[in-house]
Amino acid sequence: MSTTFICEKCGNTTFEQMTYTQARCLQCGYLNFYDSGFKGQREFQLSPEKDLLNLETKTILIPAPFIKRFVNYLTDSLFMAFIIVLVALFLNFDLLQLETKTIQLSSIAGLSIYYLVTEYFFGKTLGKKFTKTRVISLDGNRLTFGQCLLRTICRIIPFDFLTGFFFNGSFLHDSLAKTMVIED
Repeated sequence: MSTTFICEKCGNTTFEQMTYTQARCLQCGYLNFYDSGFKGQREFQLSPEKDLLNLETKTILIPAPFIKRFVNYLTDSLFMAFIIVLVALFLNFDLLQLETKTIQLSSIAGLSIYYLVTEYFFGKTLGKKFTKTRVISLDGNRLTFGQCLLRTICRIIPFDFLTGFFFNGSFLHDSLAKTMVIED
């Protein structure tokens, strides 16, 4: 549909169509109101069911850098050491009298329970809360209990902490459980 437009202010005929009823004069910039018959292209379409917009949310997942992963590990380890000392004091254990293996086993058990519970229910540990990161499944969903359990078991492997150096910050407990730690 061809229409002739004449600006109300300056009489110019070049214009930019803004909406169905508005045109801006390219010479003076005045906004004119008239019905040009112009219909803009819709950016959104209503879905046939319940008149809802079909919008796609696109999420960009940014993997957490290695330094943040290290701070997570350090924070979580220090926190659990503090908890173990508190429990030992509460139960009147003399930490100096306990065998090294007993301390190691209680540390492994404490950390395992800590990681399993916090990552399953919250998606983050205290260290991840501090560094503003979280752990998710590779498909972008929350972790399943199986993934949390596998991550926890893999952390017990003695060389797990070294795998991040060789695989661009992706640790064995991430790759086997099909998870990733991302910026929150």
